[in-house]
Amino acid sequence: MSQESDLPPALPPWGTPEPVAQAEASGYRQPTSAPISYGTPETPCYLLLEQTCRSGDAMHWNVDPLPTRLFPDRATARAAARQLCGSFHPQHPFSEQSRTVYQISPDQYLVTVQGMTRSFHFRISVAERMT
Repeated sequence: MSQESDLPPALPPWGTPEPVAQAEASGYRQPTSAPISYGTPETPCYLLLEQTCRSGDAMHWNVDPLPTRLFPDRATARAAARQLCGSFHPQHPFSEQSRTVYQISPDQYLVTVQGMTRSFHFRISVAERMT
């Protein structure tokens, strides 16, 4: 058996093995090792906030600029996002007991907030406006 046939099948982004032909037919391509580039360090950036809004049957996940404020560069926006993880008061829960901050990437944080009876979460992202 050749070495090439001993290789495992390509993995799609969600991690389920698929034969290479099926993966290619679905549009999946093996990721390259090149880092993703987002503009330049001087590119103006916004902070976006995703959180649970309203209550009861009207409760939904919403995305809003936070506030609609443009930061002069990515580094300044990242610093503001990190600070906001500890100071932002989300709509839910009403009575915050504790919070845990997770850094997903240099531009994204997920914050879980434990209330008296339930936990909620919100996400803060640094983003460039494309259109």
